[in-house]
Amino acid sequence: MSNQTTKNIIFNRKGWLLWGCLFYFFTSAQLMAQMQVKDKARIEKIGVVRGKVLEYNAAGDFVFLRTTGDTLIVDADRVMNTKIIHSLKMPTKGMFWHSAEFGLDFGKANQWDAASPYLYLETNHAYVVNRFLQPGIGVGYQQAGDFRIMPVFLSLTGDLYRSRVTPFYFSNVGYGLGWARSNDWGNYDKVRGGFLLHIGGGLKIAGRNNAVYLKSGYKIQNIYSEASIPNWWGTTGGFENIARTIRRVYLGVSMAF
Repeated sequence: MSNQTTKNIIFNRKGWLLWGCLFYFFTSAQLMAQMQVKDKARIEKIGVVRGKVLEYNAAGDFVFLRTTGDTLIVDADRVMNTKIIHSLKMPTKGMFWHSAEFGLDFGKANQWDAASPYLYLETNHAYVVNRFLQPGIGVGYQQAGDFRIMPVFLSLTGDLYRSRVTPFYFSNVGYGLGWARSNDWGNYDKVRGGFLLHIGGGLKIAGRNNAVYLKSGYKIQNIYSEASIPNWWGTTGGFENIARTIRRVYLGVSMAF
């Protein structure tokens, strides 16, 4: 697939419309389900309360409108029970959260490649030790010139402040499994992935039962390839062995739930 073909897939109007529809249905389905179910929480030194969650995030307050009509405000760390509306997934101490991510890498995959954006997809599953320390494990899909890479990694995420909108950091360390298609000069006979490092930060906007992460970062991915060189115009064919380190800037959006 050429760079132009990749651009057409990602950036044409039909492509953006498809991505927008998928994102809308994904988020609206969760919100509709949340609106139709009463909340229940177990709070330290208070017990079980029922009603409606007005605000809840790991780094701030838990604001709850009880069925009796009064409003309860406690620190989020005092929420003990995770079974709040479909097992409320907003990160709090001792809880799991999951995310789906879409983004673009910017930069060259090699010296011949145009500086074009490439698609990146990721899913991550993390456990909240506290708001600063949220380790997890993830897998993704990445394009890089002639190569396709499936990163498998350990992640570490953390919120910096106790607020609904907060800066955050992230780091992914792992291994990228690589494969390739045939290129214009010959066929890749062997492709092997390598070390992966992805670090960065951004802005987290916490909602009632989910959060949006606006992310930027920097990626380092090692990959090794062996390609056969065709015999054209009487020249001698052979093999080309190349070890590459792909370095790219990243921008993405992640939805945690």
